[in-house]
Amino acid sequence: MIASLPNLRLGYDVAGSGPPALLIMGLAVNRGGWELQVERWRQTHTCITFDNRGIGESDTPPGRYSTDQMADDAAALLQLLGVDRAEVVGISMGGMIAQKLALRAPKRVRSLTLLATHGGGLASTPPAATVAHYVAMQAARSPDARFKHFAKLLFSDRFLEDNHPTLRHRMMTGPLKDPQSMRGFRGQFAAVSGHRTGRALRALAGTPTLLMHGTADACVRPLNVRLLKSWMPWAHTSVLDRVGHGINVEAADAVNDTVSRFWAGK
Repeated sequence: MIASLPNLRLGYDVAGSGPPALLIMGLAVNRGGWELQVERWRQTHTCITFDNRGIGESDTPPGRYSTDQMADDAAALLQLLGVDRAEVVGISMGGMIAQKLALRAPKRVRSLTLLATHGGGLASTPPAATVAHYVAMQAARSPDARFKHFAKLLFSDRFLEDNHPTLRHRMMTGPLKDPQSMRGFRGQFAAVSGHRTGRALRALAGTPTLLMHGTADACVRPLNVRLLKSWMPWAHTSVLDRVGHGINVEAADAVNDTVSRFWAGK
């Protein structure tokens, strides 16, 4: 489906029934990246997934994007759908957008789940190898080359070795089916690079919050979950050993179960 917002069109899907849950995806991945979560959470919640500006069925405006701007996109989508409040889940860049959504439109956020993300600052600078893989992924001319770099970014070596054929099929028919344009990638990468929340997150005290991160994350250093916790001391925290950046795929059962318990226990 396509949502026509005041200055942007967003591709989105709605699945399931029950209280609304807004799922915000990360850099260079379309809404299909939430497949394993929607399969589970649609049993108890109305799952709203969408393509961020710059990818998939959504518009790709020129120029640099910001997480403030993208949070406003998410809020406008909720308003269009008549959703007053939602459980908000964000991964990586989506977690940054979720932070800004909670700060800019706190009444829209029933709870906040932040997966494999950061609040800005020096610790958020990605390793050089990570940036190199992202650039190579965008420049790749073949699906196999694109998947090679994508997989190195998202998954631990152990998980990739054990699940390569299944992962390749899932990624090539879902999140990587339609390659992102360079304009969209540059816009989104600018949003990630310019993201800053840090101590401002203390203003969210009282918002039920869950933080999850993997110790083998090659994109967002695990140090960042400790920093988020220092700014959000009320948050529940779950750190998964030897899990990579694509925590919602590599540890899908753990993520699905932990978030479901979190929602039920608020």
